[in-house]
Amino acid sequence: EVNLTGCVSLNSEAMVPFLDQLCRSPASTSLRTLILKGCTRVCHKTLRSVIRLVADTRGAQNLRHLNLGGVSMTSRCQLQFCAAVRVHPNLTKLCLASVGLGDVSATSKRCLGDLLGSK
Repeated sequence: EVNLTGCVSLNSEAMVPFLDQLCRSPASTSLRTLILKGCTRVCHKTLRSVIRLVADTRGAQNLRHLNLGGVSMTSRCQLQFCAAVRVHPNLTKLCLASVGLGDVSATSKRCLGDLLGSK
């Protein structure tokens, strides 16, 4: 389990290498929970690493719980992230409070479709 709840001082410069390490064995096979709730200083670079962690077949395929609450996502990141979640084999608990999915745009509708259609 990796729980970085409220670590507001962490930025992408610190997070990207850390998340990239989680994509490698043995972490990639043992990681079950990743909580980045409230890590508000991360940017799209960190989110790309999270997407890679979820989407890559060598990534965290045993991940069951992911919490990105309060981590702002651009529309492009939202689409890529939701598509990755859709095909992830084991993710059962996902928290996306205050990430920007609450509007009624076409992007949000597509993202919700991917999330609701996930395995």
